[in-house]
Amino acid sequence: MRETPTYESDSSSFTVIPSAAFNFNPWNFEDAELLKIKTELLQKHGKFGDFAKVRVGIQVLWDRAYHLNVKETEDDGTLICDSHLEHGFPIEVGACRPLLVNKKFYPFCSDETSTYIIFPYDVSLEKNRTIRYAEFCERFPLAGDYLRRHKKEIIANVETLDDEDCWHHFTRVQNHKAIYPKILIPMTANDTFATITQNPQNYCDNANMFFIDIPDKSETNLYAVAGIINSTVFSVFARSIANPQQNGYFKFNKQFIEPIPFPKEDFEQNPELITEIARLSKRIEKKQHQYRNSTPRQQNIIRNVLNSLWNTLENGVCELYGLSDEKTEFFMQRGRNVNRIQIID
Repeated sequence: MRETPTYESDSSSFTVIPSAAFNFNPWNFEDAELLKIKTELLQKHGKFGDFAKVRVGIQVLWDRAYHLNVKETEDDGTLICDSHLEHGFPIEVGACRPLLVNKKFYPFCSDETSTYIIFPYDVSLEKNRTIRYAEFCERFPLAGDYLRRHKKEIIANVETLDDEDCWHHFTRVQNHKAIYPKILIPMTANDTFATITQNPQNYCDNANMFFIDIPDKSETNLYAVAGIINSTVFSVFARSIANPQQNGYFKFNKQFIEPIPFPKEDFEQNPELITEIARLSKRIEKKQHQYRNSTPRQQNIIRNVLNSLWNTLENGVCELYGLSDEKTEFFMQRGRNVNRIQIID
């Protein structure tokens, strides 16, 4: 009789991944241990998309004509602007809206912007009313005249509406009624970054900025969710499935943010911890502002305070997720792509 051959074995270790990991959510088998933890937390908590929605910004008719770089603000309420088509022209501030773009973005950064867009709409939470061209010119003669000067060029480069009194409207209308406080996240970044805006006039740029729509938009909840997104735990999860780009950047599209584990029930039922995470987030925001306006000697002192605040926030987020000491250490070892203090320099 033929002998059964003997196969060699080694001492390789393997990670057992639950079958629930193989679902519609993005996978990454290069880090099996992280995939295992992610699956366990999804089963325990659910995903971020069950709690909040990632939404896109607004899309204007033509960026080259409608995107404005504000150079000065006059006392009479007009803006002195540059566009790709013209430089140094005046326009009424009421004809425009601030546009938040992914430029020098970092955790808890300011929502101030010098980028504006021409916005021919009257908006409320219930209704998005278009302003026809004749009315727009009557209410905002400077803006109407600017569009008239460049009408031929605009029509030659993009598709416009056939109605002569509506040619200046956007052909794609999305999220115009999002005039409520929101959490901002850049589409392309080294880590997941978030800040908040409570200015109802602010819109996100469709090309490079998302916003998070949460059910209860209290200031505490806004800062708490922003703190969680700025945490190492959230960033490690997001980077593991996001599209890598050059120089350590990632594309954090909606399909890579919403599947991340998120402790929805704990968030809603642990107000003390949520309030603490929000408090830490506000303190970090305030200290960062001080840091950016301080001397190098003062910055050294504030840097130590910021490190302590970030470490305390990390502990709060890990507690919210219910992570053991071992799993907390796992995420801290994975770490971040960029230092959150160095990036604000």
